[in-house]
Amino acid sequence: LRQLLNKKTKELSENIYRDQIAEDDALDTETPLKTGDAVLVKSLNQKGYIVSDVDDSQNVTVQIGLIKTKVKKSDLIKIKSDEETKQKDSTHRMVKLKTSSINPKIDLRGYNLDEALLELDKYLDDAFMSNLNEVQVIHGKGTGVLREGITQFLKKHKHVKEARLGTFNEGGDGVTIVKFK
Repeated sequence: LRQLLNKKTKELSENIYRDQIAEDDALDTETPLKTGDAVLVKSLNQKGYIVSDVDDSQNVTVQIGLIKTKVKKSDLIKIKSDEETKQKDSTHRMVKLKTSSINPKIDLRGYNLDEALLELDKYLDDAFMSNLNEVQVIHGKGTGVLREGITQFLKKHKHVKEARLGTFNEGGDGVTIVKFK
């Protein structure tokens, strides 16, 4: 079952990658290929750069990473190769990385109110941008100063739809459950 799931996931990833290239990067196929052009090698589903011009047998040498290989001209699609594409890709990767690393809980026990509110504000922005629906804010029971301050802060926060104290199995009065808009 796991192997089937991994296989299907890989197929979907490849299809999404191809569609993304088709939408974002594909250029007019009638433009002649020249040395230095960025291309997609269809059979390998890899991006590379043309290293040599087309020879008599319609082959082109393409560099894909550290490897140079000869491929048929018909197996190439010319794609965009500017700083915007690279910048867009790196930004997308960074957002994706940040999204996957957000913990649905933040522990603010031991902070004073001002420090806790600064941490909480940053955390709520990150969690909201990560498309989390709900997070747990652990403030502890103590004297209740932190809980009260956090409750007042959450009532005014731009991303918060609802905030409530946790149930017994969620941590009781020591936890606030926050739902986003």
